[in-house]
Amino acid sequence: MKLIFKKLLYLAVMLFIISLISFVAINLAPNSFFASGELNPNITEESIAQLKEIYGLDKPLYVQFFSWVRNITML
Repeated sequence: MKLIFKKLLYLAVMLFIISLISFVAINLAPNSFFASGELNPNITEESIAQLKEIYGLDKPLYVQFFSWVRNITML
């Protein structure tokens, strides 16, 4: 029983680390989600701010991470 608990704990830690690495890699990608929108002269700053609020990109990274994990697990 102790071995099973140890393996499950190891699995949970590894899943957390892999998801954290994936999240960081996605956020460090050279093209941001709004790169094309920010280059468009017809889009206002208010529109960009509203989109960032809708997608939660105005929140701290740890909030974005847990929201991302929650959304991934709902798939």
